[in-house]
Amino acid sequence: MESLVIVSSRPDLGEQVISILGETWKAPPALVSLATHEEAIAHLEMEMPEVFLLDVSDPALDPWRFLDAIQADSWLMQGGIVAVGEAFADLRRLEEFRGANLVVSMTTGQLTGGLAKILEIVRNNRRLLYQVDLTSDLVRDISGSFQLGNDLIEVSCYANLLANFLFASKRIDLEQKNALVMILVEMLVNAVEHGNCGISYDEKTAWLATGRNMHELVESRNQDPAIARRRVLFEYVLGPEAASFLVADEGAGFDWRSRLGGADAPPSLELHGRGITLTQAWTRDLRYNEKGNEVRFAVAYSTSGTPLTPAAFRELRHLEVKTGDEVFRAGDPSDSLYYIVKGRFEVIAPSGEVVGMLAPDDLFMGEMSFLLNSHRSASVRAVTEGRLIRVTKREFVEAVRRKPHFALLLSRLLARRLSRLNARFRSGGTVP
Repeated sequence: MESLVIVSSRPDLGEQVISILGETWKAPPALVSLATHEEAIAHLEMEMPEVFLLDVSDPALDPWRFLDAIQADSWLMQGGIVAVGEAFADLRRLEEFRGANLVVSMTTGQLTGGLAKILEIVRNNRRLLYQVDLTSDLVRDISGSFQLGNDLIEVSCYANLLANFLFASKRIDLEQKNALVMILVEMLVNAVEHGNCGISYDEKTAWLATGRNMHELVESRNQDPAIARRRVLFEYVLGPEAASFLVADEGAGFDWRSRLGGADAPPSLELHGRGITLTQAWTRDLRYNEKGNEVRFAVAYSTSGTPLTPAAFRELRHLEVKTGDEVFRAGDPSDSLYYIVKGRFEVIAPSGEVVGMLAPDDLFMGEMSFLLNSHRSASVRAVTEGRLIRVTKREFVEAVRRKPHFALLLSRLLARRLSRLNARFRSGGTVP
């Protein structure tokens, strides 16, 4: 992430962000400040940032008008929104903008402990943001596995990333998106609060009755090193017709049979009336392990189809590769590029030196020689087992005709790759 966009007319917020990232990142991104509605919209249309911060407490900006514009134009929803407010009350109106690509909302007081973590999550999950169209067209099943700390902001971030992806790829409608966010948040929150932190239902009720938020109670529990070390396992598989999820914590578990009440009993209203009730109502194949600290469930898509797939992409060739397999060699013709579904691949210069590593977040391999119509300048070899999708020039041109911003996305990826190569060259390394 070379730059970070912040939509705000308040210079103090930008200064706070610069200070936080300067302390936590070795190479913090450059800050791009946009103070007006017109500046922000123009920037989003041309630059398509991966993520941007939106100051919802800035009356001079009118953030709600800005969110209205984003919801009205899918082109503007290529990246994620981190909403920042002075207080929790400033963030409540975000409920009116559920169609926007919101990643997380946080107060300015939470920026210090949470901003760098959220940006790192976003950076490691790019394909769930601005690569939605490409990923949906090329990959049948998308899967991932995360280890979450006892952090409620992390919970919200992961839940929103997945729900936003399914909504943007037209697999679920807005109603189901909102329900899925609530289900994922509730299940993950239960794993953090009740599982890892051992917070009882009565204790949570009493805490909330005082007007305090759960972030504070979870943070107090994390002062115990044994609790702070516990993690929540969150796995997902986004298939062509349904999404399946697993949530597991390291706590003592609970009596899930009494909560579910059997097949013919009404759903429990405990866990503050939403967790199990929502999950039973909106999911299928809900099942717990015997201990009660692991739950699996699936969500069938509510819409009739995935986004329109270009005809030229329907019969694309999937390549399964094994460790040590060569994808192509230096000097080979460049008649195709490869979409990286999974695996890690090393880039080898003609001299035999390994000069780079490619992974799914790089999206493509072989795109430079492909676009330049030249021979391969380096070889690529699989370091692990993997899967690739071969895209010929004809298939790619057809995709660009259907969705012109594919070309812009690829040009941005190419520019980033060239920037890294230039940096390596300046530092004395070899450029393939």
